[in-house]
Amino acid sequence: MEEKAYIPSNLNIEKFLTENPPCFKYYVDCFRHIISLVTEIPSYNKDMLKMYNYALINSEKLQGKIHECADYLKYLVRHNIFETDNHYIPSEKSTGYRFTPQYRTSVKVELITKYTLVKSIRKTAPEEDKIVKKYSYMHRWYNEHLQIDFVGALKYLEQQLKLNIEKGDVNAMLKFNASFITITRISQHDFYFKVDPNVHRLHTPLTNIKSELRNFITYNGIPLVGVDFVNSQPCLSAVLLDENFYDFSATGVNSPFSFNIYNISDNLSNFQPLYSSSTIPDIYSYIMIVKYDGSFKGQGFQPYIAPTEKGWLYEYIQEAVEAETGIVIKDRKELKKIVFTVLFTDNRFIGQAEAKPKRIFRFIFPFVYEIFNLIKRKDSTILPRLLQTIESKLMLDNIAKRIAIERPDMPFFTIHDSIVCPVEDEGYAAEVMIDEMVKAIGIHPSVKPERWSSSNLA
Repeated sequence: MEEKAYIPSNLNIEKFLTENPPCFKYYVDCFRHIISLVTEIPSYNKDMLKMYNYALINSEKLQGKIHECADYLKYLVRHNIFETDNHYIPSEKSTGYRFTPQYRTSVKVELITKYTLVKSIRKTAPEEDKIVKKYSYMHRWYNEHLQIDFVGALKYLEQQLKLNIEKGDVNAMLKFNASFITITRISQHDFYFKVDPNVHRLHTPLTNIKSELRNFITYNGIPLVGVDFVNSQPCLSAVLLDENFYDFSATGVNSPFSFNIYNISDNLSNFQPLYSSSTIPDIYSYIMIVKYDGSFKGQGFQPYIAPTEKGWLYEYIQEAVEAETGIVIKDRKELKKIVFTVLFTDNRFIGQAEAKPKRIFRFIFPFVYEIFNLIKRKDSTILPRLLQTIESKLMLDNIAKRIAIERPDMPFFTIHDSIVCPVEDEGYAAEVMIDEMVKAIGIHPSVKPERWSSSNLA
């Protein structure tokens, strides 16, 4: 029984401890586990790869595995292996740790063999066991047949590391290590399967791996394809412009679609500000005015909904901006920024220079902008969380479940807004995705397949 630890390649921990003996009873494997945490945590958190942030270590959870964890952490800081932000807020933020510059190197794999430590590392929480049982129809495909061309993936990573170093990316090695850990886990069939309790998103090695590296993954030697919703978040947001989504009386069999604000989550307290104020009635009233007041005819929400369904929302924005200003925005990332700035920023973020994309959206889609503002009136995080919750419910509880029932022998996986399946099942997956979104929110989406192949990287 053993567990892997990812240690800086220039750190011989046994020799280091011999030369600098701790003043407390210790186990080398406990040091390995704690050191590995600072390597592994960034591999789960893509935001950490943008800047060398500190890995937040939950001391309460760690103490459940290593009783004297505080002594181990103090030792690692005192001997300049770790540096810390010394910032702890009870029930809000754990203390952060990261390697000192000397140990920001590539990692090597070492084994943890201490039986009680391995047992505690592998022990899963009851909530995680429930998730695996609930979604057994998806979890079953995370097995030895899910394979990655490790040699090819590693060669690609090494090329990217060299390029990032040449570009002066200070986090080049951090990014390399994060991806190295992920491809190592997949190659050794070391899978995790967790659902975020906040927005119910499923997290697995496939959702976490760098998108380019998916081109090295197959199932039982069969090529895979990812079938994505086009303009997923904007497309899902269109349901927020329909009065039926907020009408409690429409939640029964006569509802035009199955999703509404009252049934999208098992934990509605996540959206408490919507329910504890007049927000929902205000949204409902505004929608009714825009849709049925003759003075808004030909404007309203359709200029947003129509291009969203067809999959060319960003092109529509591009044309609108050019028509009004003469400015041509060719960068698709800039076009996406216009939409996502509205979806994900606070209402008060409108006057600053950086809020120009938000003002452009307000000019093009004034009525849609007002609905989004109303939703975020009490809490700016509600809109993005609402959209991710709708997406998760649609993908996990509707689309994935239907595929499992209709095609029990078809291997498939979800990556947030996409279904991954064998290439030969691409058409079937697309059909189910479109059909289930229409049933759920009344929107007929566009989908786009993207085949996974190392030739994509040539």
